[in-house]
Amino acid sequence: TSPPVSNVGSKALNVADAALRSGNPSLALKISKTILAQNPENQEAKFHEASALYAMGQQSAAQLVYKKLYASHPSAMAAAGWAKCIIEINPVQAEKLFHAALAQKPDNVDFLTDLGVADDLAGKHDAAQIMYERALSIDPSKISAQTDLALSLIFSGKSGVAVSMLEPLARAPDATPRIRQDYGAALAIAGDVKQAKQVLSVDLSSTEAQKAASEYTSFAKNFSS
Repeated sequence: TSPPVSNVGSKALNVADAALRSGNPSLALKISKTILAQNPENQEAKFHEASALYAMGQQSAAQLVYKKLYASHPSAMAAAGWAKCIIEINPVQAEKLFHAALAQKPDNVDFLTDLGVADDLAGKHDAAQIMYERALSIDPSKISAQTDLALSLIFSGKSGVAVSMLEPLARAPDATPRIRQDYGAALAIAGDVKQAKQVLSVDLSSTEAQKAASEYTSFAKNFSS
């Protein structure tokens, strides 16, 4: 077991949490490194270090930290953290790690959603959709599970269903550019190129929107051929 976190260390990690939530991972990383310099075995500081590295796009560095954490104590959080770092390069191993995480926390909506993404990347779209639906049965308001389910349906040849799922999300006042991009992609793949360009042009220039819509349409043709 790691030495207890001092009051100073605990307060500093609270600041690191706030930094991560507000989109300032570099500050969270500095705080974690400072604590680890004084107490190299502080597990909480290591988790914060890994989270900060991941948020900064340094997946390889984050993976090393999570892998060591998992080796010393195979917790659900360590398994899921490691899996997120490798999900794009090794979705099959990521699947195994998410299953290990879910064995400890079967109702964790984030783990279920991320396992769905790993399944999709591994080409297992039916399995992925089951995971997204499980996540949504626990938390129907989970936006990432809704959008990932819609994208999975596109890969299953059900772009029309995906469009109807994404439309209310994309038209909501708090819709993100990512959701609008997903909706635009679904429209283009479903064959409604004109509407797709309109949606995509909210966040892209007219030229970029035209190019994106054409690429999605081309993808649909190649995917169905």
